[in-house]
Amino acid sequence: MPDAEVKINLHVVSLGCPKNLVDSEIILGGLAGSPLIHYVSDPRQADVIIINTCGFIEDAKKESIAEILEAVELKKKGLCRQVFVTGCLSQRYREVLLKEIPEIDGIWGARNVETIRDEMATLLGLEKPGSGRFFLESGSYAYLKIAE
Repeated sequence: MPDAEVKINLHVVSLGCPKNLVDSEIILGGLAGSPLIHYVSDPRQADVIIINTCGFIEDAKKESIAEILEAVELKKKGLCRQVFVTGCLSQRYREVLLKEIPEIDGIWGARNVETIRDEMATLLGLEKPGSGRFFLESGSYAYLKIAE
């Protein structure tokens, strides 16, 4: 459990479709609502890296695995403490990912984003996550997820 004075630098990588981006923004919005969480855009400054994977086509699978391996490498170098993986790839290949990349600290699928956010918050030692959305892309628009 983190000390009340310790800030956790959090980085999110959102891969694939706009649905994943919305899910990433909801997860981050709930976590960043805590005064203990600080979003960083550079993964090398992160204590925790969340990778929201895509498993739709072969190239997306390769990109997702490459991002996971990059985050794990930062963890091995002591630059990151925890790597969380969520999304389509982790839903389809959960057991394989855990077996092949045991450095993953938490893994979830692509459903029930609020539950995923709450479970991540517990692993980070947060009493209760907030709600809302933290927009990762700037501009005058935002994606809206209307169906699964």
